[in-house]
Amino acid sequence: MIRTFLFIFLTISFVGYADINQENSKFKQACDSGKLLDCTQLGINYADGKDIEQNLSKAIELFTKACDGGESSGCIYLGTMYTKGIGVEQNHSKAVELYAKSCDNREAIGCTLLGDAYIKGIGINKDYFSAVKLFTYSCEKKEMLGCANLGAMYMSGKGIKQDQAKAAKLFKQSCDSGTMEGCSGLGIMYMMGAGIKQDRVKAEKLISEACDGGDVTGCTFLGIMYEKGAEVKQDYYQAADRYTKACDGGEVTGCVLLGNLYENGIGVKQDAVKVLELYTKACNEGSAKGCTKLGIIYEHGKAVEINQQEALKFYSKACALDDEAGCQRYNKLNHK
Repeated sequence: MIRTFLFIFLTISFVGYADINQENSKFKQACDSGKLLDCTQLGINYADGKDIEQNLSKAIELFTKACDGGESSGCIYLGTMYTKGIGVEQNHSKAVELYAKSCDNREAIGCTLLGDAYIKGIGINKDYFSAVKLFTYSCEKKEMLGCANLGAMYMSGKGIKQDQAKAAKLFKQSCDSGTMEGCSGLGIMYMMGAGIKQDRVKAEKLISEACDGGDVTGCTFLGIMYEKGAEVKQDYYQAADRYTKACDGGEVTGCVLLGNLYENGIGVKQDAVKVLELYTKACNEGSAKGCTKLGIIYEHGKAVEINQQEALKFYSKACALDDEAGCQRYNKLNHK
């Protein structure tokens, strides 16, 4: 439900640029004259290779110029580059700093992304209460991803008193606006019959549409449905496909679940090296279960040499991310 994404084209509007393909020279001229919004737009075009040769270094230079001058959307785009390590070395702390700067300038999507960082505890200490405050602000400003994320908090009861009816209302508000994260959340509520009358047909439809529309959390949940045969015919190949789509989009639970399939040769060919790659990616992106799984690999020497110090490192990280299994494995191995 809560995710960070690279280019937020539908969230930040650049009004009056109907024919961007013929406008890059105008953007450059405007940027050079100090119009920082044009610097951001030109940076987007360089990052995307839109009617211009892709140049990530140039994009970063332009986003930095815009952000340093107080243009908040430039900070957001620059933050996403640091979050994903695209064109720069990945630096979650720097990304958080940039999202905070944008949020301080009352850019609602910046507040949403900062809240996402607080949820994951990457680049900043995990803080559900701060995340709730940020999502509430974003939602009040009609930033619909913020509303969807706030719905997820009400659904889980993290940082706020659990309220399934409130969660369903927020998901519906977000989904009705066309935000796919809201649609997948609403689908999950329909599936569970939590805060809303259970309707599994509607649930499957909403979650499938959300996945097809780019919500990677929806893809993960749809993968679980296929893997378990819940409301759809059991199909491990389809499950692997949805988990792959989720993982490629940065949804770490999808990476862990895909790793499980590769580890056991279910729906895909068994591949220990791929398992290591997937759990490493998940752990690096803040998945507690991914870190625990990675610790097990190093403890028992699957696709790597046995390395108890590495195992302890990953168990410790998992424990710090609130995974009880990681804590137990750390204590057991540390006292051998």
